Amino acid sequence: MRPKRVRQFLLAAPFRPFRIHLSDGSRFAVHHPDFLAVGDKEIVVTQIADSQGLPQRTATCDPLHVTHVEVTDASG
Repeated sequence: MRPKRVRQFLLAAPFRPFRIHLSDGSRFAVHHPDFLAVGDKEIVVTQIADSQGLPQRTATCDPLHVTHVEVTDASG
């Protein structure tokens, strides 16, 4: 998926939580826009945040491996 399309989900107003699906079957929930960074060559997702909202673990993927993005509810 083109990074521009992923950014559209990230920058939507109002923001709606979503899940990124990858070609290997992995999926990553994005509950807040601060939990995702989208570049032309990679996407970085914060998987777990501590009580102060700081990332404890991240995943990096190539945008070419994003098969689709699914809008979820807040519990996602």
